[in-house]
Amino acid sequence: MEREELMQRIFDNMGQMKRIMHSHFAPSFESYNLSPAQFELLKMIGCNEPLSHKELAHRMQLTPGAVSQLLTGLEEADCVVRTPDPEDRRVIYLSLSPTGKRMLEDLRAKRQKMINEAFAVLSTEELAAFTSAQQKLIVWLEANAPIAKPKES
Repeated sequence: MEREELMQRIFDNMGQMKRIMHSHFAPSFESYNLSPAQFELLKMIGCNEPLSHKELAHRMQLTPGAVSQLLTGLEEADCVVRTPDPEDRRVIYLSLSPTGKRMLEDLRAKRQKMINEAFAVLSTEELAAFTSAQQKLIVWLEANAPIAKPKES
């Protein structure tokens, strides 16, 4: 198989793996009435709290409007707490509520169980090679990411 064909196959496989893993994990999301994107938001807030709305949008590579839509469901489920910055009332910081922390812990445990089962088919050496290759790609992609142009008013 030619190098270009191998690269295309790897790229296609990554998308397929992500879709299939999400389908395995979907019942866990549904049990909490969450979307996969809301779970990602929950993780991002949990790992970086307190986090401003603007910073969350930047880290998630989403528009502030998209983040607001995703946050609505998390707020309705009492997962997120909004705290105004005492020095600048326009800035709101997001953190997880106790309910959000419990939900995130439960979802992480379920996800880890599924990951352990899925990756059991790979040897430790295969996992190490897979991780190394992924990391090289991530470093290149981050270093060569297009710079977002500011929106004109």
